[in-house]
Amino acid sequence: MKKYQLGEFEEIVLLTVGILDGDAYGVTIKDEIEDRLKREVSVGALSGFAERIDLSWWYFVLAAVIALVVSWLAVALKTLKAARVSVLRGLREE
Repeated sequence: MKKYQLGEFEEIVLLTVGILDGDAYGVTIKDEIEDRLKREVSVGALSGFAERIDLSWWYFVLAAVIALVVSWLAVALKTLKAARVSVLRGLREE
């Protein structure tokens, strides 16, 4: 697999997809780029981008694992913080 660096157009498309979130379809991406950058974009260029970008399945697995680890850490830290609070101190304050 050859190394491929993202160009300016690819970065713009990926940022626009992130901004649009669930509404990120070809025409809405095209309209958003044209509105923000005042630059003409063809739908053919967007479909060409979709063919050039290489997304393997492990990118999605890695993102899911990272999300799980972060959520587990957040819950563990909150649990430890709650466990360290003195019960008697809590009852005195009520």
